[in-house]
Amino acid sequence: MLMDAGKPLTLEEVIRSNLKPKALEASNLEQFYTDISAGRGDNPMKVLHRLFEDATENQQILFSGYTGCGKTTELNKLQKELETDYLVLNYSVQQELNMATLNYIELFITTMEKLFQLAQDSEIPINETLLKSIISWTEVKDLEKIKVFTRGIEVEAGLETKIGLPYLLAFFGKMRASVKSNYDNKETITQTIKHRLPELVQHCNDMILEIKNHVIEHQNKKGLIIIVEDLDKTPLEFAEKVFFENTPVLCSLETHIIYTLPISLVYHPKSNVLRNNFEIFDLPMVKVKTKEGENFEQGRDLLFKLVLKRVPEFLFEQKELIYKFIDLSGGCIRDIFIMLNKAANTALNRGVLKIGEQDFQSARSSLISGYRNTISGSSVSKYYKILENLYSSNEKQVENPPEVLDLRHNLCILGYNGENWVDLHPAVRVIIEERLAARALK
Repeated sequence: MLMDAGKPLTLEEVIRSNLKPKALEASNLEQFYTDISAGRGDNPMKVLHRLFEDATENQQILFSGYTGCGKTTELNKLQKELETDYLVLNYSVQQELNMATLNYIELFITTMEKLFQLAQDSEIPINETLLKSIISWTEVKDLEKIKVFTRGIEVEAGLETKIGLPYLLAFFGKMRASVKSNYDNKETITQTIKHRLPELVQHCNDMILEIKNHVIEHQNKKGLIIIVEDLDKTPLEFAEKVFFENTPVLCSLETHIIYTLPISLVYHPKSNVLRNNFEIFDLPMVKVKTKEGENFEQGRDLLFKLVLKRVPEFLFEQKELIYKFIDLSGGCIRDIFIMLNKAANTALNRGVLKIGEQDFQSARSSLISGYRNTISGSSVSKYYKILENLYSSNEKQVENPPEVLDLRHNLCILGYNGENWVDLHPAVRVIIEERLAARALK
């Protein structure tokens, strides 16, 4: 909030309350949300909303966009709008699992846990026969190897026996925690369940059907929507395995479902595998420059309004400083707030109460250094060649070999969908200009 008991917020209070570079949630959407779709050139969220309003069959959705462009905030807003008509189950793989070594089987373990949690929290009765059938599945001989990870959960859950929804919630929760905490545990559990996965998927669909039938009959809702967040943040190696090698399994849940997707997979040579099975929605970046490098005032002004929702203008020494943060972000909302947070802390460290040019320069240097560190590894020479070619290009187009997919994934290359062109992230542009200038001096 920008005022506290009638007093303007201080820079320290803004840092504490308003400058965390994280998505808006239901609790602060109304306070901070800004509609910046006009700066994106397209509004896929309205299309998605209509799709669920008119749905006569299950919608299988992949939702993509560059990291930090506001996907989670837009999904949280969509969820809030849809909750009038649907029961929505939303979980983050980043919070629930180990992103560095993600396996698709973990998604079904986690989805089962979350379905049991949803049924318990929403007081939805689950057929006893179904619960007994799932418990029987957990006790088959083929799954003996995983029992070491779930031993004693009755005691931990305060239960007297292996029965009912609370036991199954504890069982799948313990499995999910085990695959998250230890790679060897993950391998044992996922490889053991892999041979019985069709049965697990069927039990998952039976739970989905129970929940859907209840909310349709007793809550006057249209059904259930599952949103699986943060899959777009997985390392590319694992994202490709999850999506390209297991597409049919991901499509097997019999309800509306949205998976977030790394932007690089939208441009992958195998992307037609996804398009043949899912509807793909891409949230465009906010454009702050035109293809020719001129300021795009509509996008800049919308982001200016977005910043002022978090930081009042009087906390900047000059209004123009806000546009400097915006221009250096390339339209990446996350980068704006990372820089603002850094600049605000730098100002306080200097003992001043407003963000000034010196503080912007500190945030600028930090952001550029961060991007410089992402251009590394065995393909670094290829990365720099691609970036230098794009810097010099008037067409602002690229092919999509693996190296370009990497550069899209780490935001060194940003795409602006309305006109289907790409450019360097402004911080990366500075890096390339420095390299070219140093080479010219030699």
